[in-house]
Amino acid sequence: MQDASTTLKPALTARHIIHTLLNEQRHLVILLLGFSAGLPAALTASTLQAWFTEAGLSLQTIGAVTLLVIPYSFRFLWAPLFDHYKLPGLDRRRGWLLFIQMGLMITIIGMAYLTPEQLFISSYGSIPWLMLLGFITAMLATSQEIVVNAYQIEILPESERGLGAAIYVAGWRIGMLISSAFALALSKKWGWQDTYLCMALFMWVGILGTMIAPKANVCTQTSASFLYAFVLPFKDFFLRYGFKTGGLFLLVIVTYKASDALALALNTTFLLRQMGFDPVTVGLVNKTVSMGAALLGGVVAGIWMTKLSLYRALLVFGFIQGAANLGYVALAYFGKSLFLLVLTAFMENFCSGMGTIALLAFIMALCSVQYTATQCALLSAIAFLARVFVGPIAADMVGSIGWLTFFVVCFLISLPTLFFVYASKNSIEQLKSHRMLL
Repeated sequence: MQDASTTLKPALTARHIIHTLLNEQRHLVILLLGFSAGLPAALTASTLQAWFTEAGLSLQTIGAVTLLVIPYSFRFLWAPLFDHYKLPGLDRRRGWLLFIQMGLMITIIGMAYLTPEQLFISSYGSIPWLMLLGFITAMLATSQEIVVNAYQIEILPESERGLGAAIYVAGWRIGMLISSAFALALSKKWGWQDTYLCMALFMWVGILGTMIAPKANVCTQTSASFLYAFVLPFKDFFLRYGFKTGGLFLLVIVTYKASDALALALNTTFLLRQMGFDPVTVGLVNKTVSMGAALLGGVVAGIWMTKLSLYRALLVFGFIQGAANLGYVALAYFGKSLFLLVLTAFMENFCSGMGTIALLAFIMALCSVQYTATQCALLSAIAFLARVFVGPIAADMVGSIGWLTFFVVCFLISLPTLFFVYASKNSIEQLKSHRMLL
């Protein structure tokens, strides 16, 4: 029997999405805030690595830039701040957003006026000032994502969360595209200082989104102490779902993108060293085909989720994102082929983009409106764990079983997630009615 909630959902088209963005202010705001959240991501990662590389820094120093993603894994530690405290002026979410976005603009401008050769000398060695300021930027960027995700949950009705997630991810990817591919091209013509100054100006997109954002009509609880504010969201999650169901939900979250993360952990090394593609080709495919495919996959998933229940979306998108990794099996078997590379990169990122939307919608559905910032940050951090620790695991696996078998195993690793989703079927289908009682 078809879920009643799915039969009542209107069919959406790309034209309807554009119409929605132009006529529904909250969706336009989510697009702008998504752009603002994605913009700093590359400025403290791949773009900063490119700057360090051009400056001739050591491989160890360049590799240390990857440590700037650490705040994304531990965002839940300071997320209660945004549920517990309110800044004067605007409401809770918009006040924090404006403060963080202004801080990001200042730190990105600060990065522009530094060079990789300027070092901070400490007893632990020499660290580029750019990396220290980059860490502060990453902290602020992570904080912005915490507040934006909380605002999304509070401002969107349940029926619009799939579409809202697609719009947010689309904005995020566009922002990251600006700060990666566009920034790299700009650096060749303008130099790194003017490039980072230009990126700082793009933060006005997010500030505009904050200023026109409608107020979220949700009253979050303010507890007597910050420690209590930290404990209550965790207690609330397991009180609402119980340890068995809550544990199953956490298993779905932590494993849902594990197959993708493992397959892509050494993707660049596989394409350059094993397949023999040149860096220009790999860069072109990763920055254009892959990004465009992920963006398109997110939009298609947002449309499709208006016709699918959350349970079916998790199951269908979870299967196809795992199966898409089999494209790398074909590449490893048949050898170097530009057509096969483009096809594989497109399908993998398209399907991965669909899975991202389903996972984000699932996380949003699990959060209580009383503790949106803390719970969303915690669940997002759990989902991010798969990406943090897979690098060394992937290297050992490839050394032991070879690339072709490695990618087959990556697909097989996606199957337990589908079992966890299936085992949670009744609980996932009850999420909508449960949230209406909060």
